[in-house]
Parts: sequence; structure tokens; C-alpha cells
Amino acid sequence: MIKSNYTTALAAGLVSVLSIGAVLPSGAQHGPRDYQRTALTAIKEGKWQEALDAVDRCIRVYEPRIKMLGLDDGFGWFYYQKGVCLAQLKNYKEAVEAFKACYTKFPSAKNQLVKMALFREGENYCRLGDFAKGAELLEKFLKEYRSDPVARNVNAGEVQGLLAQCYFKMSPPAFEKGMENLTSCVTSRYKGRRITDAVITNGFLAMVDAAIKTGKCSETVKFVENYPSVMNISPTRVALYTPRLVSYVAEVLEKSRSLLQDGKQKESEDYASLAMVLMGLLPDQSGVMADANYSLDRLGRANGAVPGVTGFFPYAGQSEGDSPDRPVQQDEGGRKGHGRFYVQLHGQPGLGAWFPKGCPRRLPAYQ
Repeated sequence: MIKSNYTTALAAGLVSVLSIGAVLPSGAQHGPRDYQRTALTAIKEGKWQEALDAVDRCIRVYEPRIKMLGLDDGFGWFYYQKGVCLAQLKNYKEAVEAFKACYTKFPSAKNQLVKMALFREGENYCRLGDFAKGAELLEKFLKEYRSDPVARNVNAGEVQGLLAQCYFKMSPPAFEKGMENLTSCVTSRYKGRRITDAVITNGFLAMVDAAIKTGKCSETVKFVENYPSVMNISPTRVALYTPRLVSYVAEVLEKSRSLLQDGKQKESEDYASLAMVLMGLLPDQSGVMADANYSLDRLGRANGAVPGVTGFFPYAGQSEGDSPDRPVQQDEGGRKGHGRFYVQLHGQPGLGAWFPKGCPRRLPAYQ
């Protein structure tokens, strides 16, 4: 399942998109503008069911009379927010229908959320596990969004990161399309665009899962060679993904052993190389301790100490110039380093040797 915190949805939803109140009689009670105010207040407070009740009531009461009252396509706002609320309530199937109605029933530019509705429809198809349909709509969004005053503010690199997950999670995985989109996503970050860590990290983990299923291990290893900072996040945050990484390592090693027993040495070596790369992404204990203490120290804690953590481990190799855009470095053992880690791509892995500061990110996170 792919999750989102809907940061962009709310930011887009809070723009002034309705002029419909002006066409109602001055003495009208509970007009669309009133329902809009009620919904926005509830959304700001995270009261999703209350917001849903308000927009649903407005749709039931006023949609049948749109033409008679002279309401324009700005009314699509209510369908968009209905979709947002339903998605927050994890009712993804109905959310898809709400976003689809926003896009198809109110297609003119007066509906300022029309293109965002297309994006959200695709996103929620992904949540339902229909990755093919989700990818189709997200690709359509990327072709249409630039002409839209609201949607053009969406970071295309993040959409490509979500697309990568869709392609990798298809059955069977569309590995090449997934790699193409993940490469574009990572390249966007290298160019200085703000791409959330979770978008890239979960895209990469989806890639690993697809590689295990399809045997595209050498392609995945090559991808890490080209983009070694693919998990350029702090050790404590990498630790959140450790169970998944360890599970993949075990699965890949077992696959390598099985292939070797079947006499398929080349395929076995490819899986073993992938296991080495994944092991290189695992943070060592001292790195996690150092990062935890460093974070506490920045918060002003005396000595930056916490129970069970003794001493402060400096960030080896760290300087103010460290950033995801630094050239790849190589030590005497042939290990490549870029951003957070060194990893020896052939032979024994070199576990996290240096840990520069993690860069704060914004915008939605998918996983």
C-alpha cells in the first residue's frame, strides 16, 4: 500500500476556488459557502468525518440545482475535498470515485483543482493495489499538469517516484519503466529539487523487491553504483527500514544459495552482489548512537546523552561541505562513498563509514 500525508492536497484545497456564494439569494441559509467554511474548519482540525458530512450534504442539496442557480465548475471543490476526506478515512474506493467526479463532471479551468483530482485519483488507485490504473493516471497527470495554475506547483520528481513504485509493484513488475522513473526522481534531487527521503527510499525498496522477483539484480547493483546516495538519510532514520533490508538480504542470500546448487553460478553471483549492496546500507551501531546524540545535542540537551548511550561519536569525514551533490569518493579499499555511506560493490561490504547531516525534506511521503 502507498501512503500519503496529503500535505499537497490540503495546500491546494485551501486556495480560494469558489465564487458560488455570490449567486445565491442574500438571505440563503446553509449555502455552499457555509458548507465550505464548515468543511475547511473541520479539515484544519483533522476532523475528517465532520468535513465529509459537510461536503456530502452540500453535494446532495445543491448539485441537482447547479444550472438553475448558475453555479460554475468551481463546485468541483466539494468533490475534491470529499475525496481527500475519504482517503484520510481509508475509504480509498469511494475516494477514487470522488476524485474522478471532480475531474470529469467539472472539467473547466474554473475548477482550480481539476488536475490535482487526476493526480489524487491515480494515487488512490495505487492504494487499492491497482498499480496499472494508478500508473496510467499519473502518467496522464504529468502530461497535463504544467498548464494548470495549481497543479504545476507539484514536484514532478515526487510524482515520478510514486510512478516508480507503481511499476515495480505491478504483477509482473514493469522493471524498466520503474527504473526509468526512479532515475528521474533521484536525478531531480541531484539537481537541487526537494524530493522527500521516503519517496526515494520506498521507490528503491520497491525496486529491490522487483529485482528479487525478476532476477534484475545486476541492474539494481548498477543503479546503486550510479546513485550511491539513494538512501542518503541519517542512520537513525535508516534504522526504521532495517527490518525490511535484513529480510531482503536473507531472501537474496537464500536465492543465491539455491541457484548455486542448481549450477547457475552467474545468476547466483548476481544475487550475492545484491545482498552485499543491501548489507552496505545497514547502519552500524556506533553510527546510530552518534546520530541520536547529535540530534539531542542540537535540541540543547546537556552533553547530548540518553540512557544506554555513552559518549558522543563524531561524524567521521563530515564537513560543512558534505551534501547529496558531492562527487562520489573512493577509499583505498575500493569502496564508493556519496552522502551517508560507503559500500563495497564487489567482495565484502563496507558498512556505513561516515554519516553527514541528514537534509530536512518536505512534501508528501509515499510508501
